[in-house]
Amino acid sequence: MIALIGLPCAAKIVATAQPLVATLFGAQWQVTVELTRGLGIYALSSILMANQDPVLLALGRSRLVSMLIALGVAMLAPAFVLGYRLGELGGAVIAVSAVNVVLWVVRLTVTLRVVEVAPLELLRPTWRAMIGTMVMVTLMWPLADGLAARDLAPAINLLACVVAGALAYLFVVGSPWMLVGRPLGPEHTVCSFLLRRRSRHAGGSQ
Repeated sequence: MIALIGLPCAAKIVATAQPLVATLFGAQWQVTVELTRGLGIYALSSILMANQDPVLLALGRSRLVSMLIALGVAMLAPAFVLGYRLGELGGAVIAVSAVNVVLWVVRLTVTLRVVEVAPLELLRPTWRAMIGTMVMVTLMWPLADGLAARDLAPAINLLACVVAGALAYLFVVGSPWMLVGRPLGPEHTVCSFLLRRRSRHAGGSQ
């Protein structure tokens, strides 16, 4: 469920960094676009790691979790310092984001060894979200750049990209899930939650 909601949110920051920065802070802050994208990549890798610690803790591997956290601190802190010295804030963001991606690969490898399952089996609950996110970014990034090239207002650019990306994501994620009979999983959990909220809202307004 974290990946289903978190991945597209972080990916939208990466894909729409240019109109997002211009809308929130103004055109004078366009130099921070690449920084924003770097932070989005950091968020993406962090979201992909979100379920790994709970799995290891459920298996009684709390010491291993502590070791992985310590490894993360040991890698991220020097990367930040070195990146800042080489390229100030931009270098620090790039360095930390790159190291976080490496940490995701390390954590995924360790988790697979402990759980003793194939990589595809571990990714089975999130593959639709991952594919949907990739399709969404492939659509939104060139759309944002194309609308910016036409001097469209940043807010309208951002709105158009968000709507187009959301529709693409919902179609890619929802269509396969519905075709296979709406099985239990993150999609079912999110839909059930939204239906309960709508029922409560409808009941409260009567």
